[in-house]
Amino acid sequence: MQLVTGGLGGLGLQAATALVDSGAQSLLLVSRRGHVAQGDEMSKGNLEALQSLDITVGTCACDVAQTDAVADLLVHNCVGGIVHAAGVIDFVELKAVGPGPFFSVSRCLKL
Repeated sequence: MQLVTGGLGGLGLQAATALVDSGAQSLLLVSRRGHVAQGDEMSKGNLEALQSLDITVGTCACDVAQTDAVADLLVHNCVGGIVHAAGVIDFVELKAVGPGPFFSVSRCLKL
């Protein structure tokens, strides 16, 4: 099984499609909410396209910034590879970034 963090967003679904194009037969698409964002019709369509293929596509909610949640996810799933496509969008000029915004965005990098 290939695990894609941020797997239900645009970048994650593109990564999942690339994995399938490379031969992946089983995907676990993980996001904080566990579902495609409301109103994101493109991602919804991409997910439906993956689900229509002759492969296994699972989805679940997991905040990858939470070590215990990731540990639990890995204990219950046999993962052969991980693509980290999760992220936080925060539009701030780099020179204006203070500790608060920096740690907010980089928090999800701690595993």
